[in-house]
Amino acid sequence: MKSNFILHAISNYILSNCQDNQNPSGISSVSVNP
Repeated sequence: MKSNFILHAISNYILSNCQDNQNPSGISSVSVNP
């Protein structure tokens, strides 16, 4: 589960970087879905 959380966190971080102007607080709302 830890690796899954890290994988989602990295994905959310990349998405927040790509859409930084649209969602600057994307990294704050890291959601872990199974």
